[in-house]
Amino acid sequence: MTRQLINLIGGLVTVLVLVAGVVLIGLPMYSGAQAAGKEADDVARGNATQQIVIDGLRVQEAQFDQLEDDVAQLRRQIAVEPRVDDVVALALAAVSAQGGTLDSVSATEAVPFAVRVDEQAPAPAAEADPGTADASATDENADAEADGATDAPAAASAPAAAAASGAETQLQVPVTLAMTAPSVEAATSIVDALRRGPRVLAVTQATTTSEEGGVKLNVEVLVFVNRS
Repeated sequence: MTRQLINLIGGLVTVLVLVAGVVLIGLPMYSGAQAAGKEADDVARGNATQQIVIDGLRVQEAQFDQLEDDVAQLRRQIAVEPRVDDVVALALAAVSAQGGTLDSVSATEAVPFAVRVDEQAPAPAAEADPGTADASATDENADAEADGATDAPAAASAPAAAAASGAETQLQVPVTLAMTAPSVEAATSIVDALRRGPRVLAVTQATTTSEEGGVKLNVEVLVFVNRS
């Protein structure tokens, strides 16, 4: 074997060792470095997002007094008496602007303010095991019979006291407005005008019926009263 062949074989072996080193060591290290860099970028983006949220909360904290003043001003916009005539004036202005007419206004007695169902988050109901439901129900009925005489008056007094305290200060008056509009678009504009106020009220339902003389619009609103 000549010296040149030995040198060639040695060179090939060296190249193979270098390639194996790159494949077995260099590439995994490179891939790990890329993954670590990507994770670092994700963490940095997450930190930046959290910082934006924190900055926004700090701005709101600095404006807390102003927000309280704004809320107090909004509360002052709620009248201390029902004053349904304000709603009539608001409805007249809304229908007149769209070329319609106000047919009738009907109001019922004021009732204590209650949060509307669509504004409440429904509480999840716990699922009971059918196998244990009957046994637990028997025990609960026995306990209820023993403790009902003493617990019932206390349980009933708490909601009654809470309702009595709110009933005197925060009220709502259901009012139904019957109007005639020249078109469905005009009826929509009338409802939007009612929502804008300036009298604080809530539109709970609006229905339209197309007729030859125009569109009959029936709007149910709640007029709020704040005596606190």
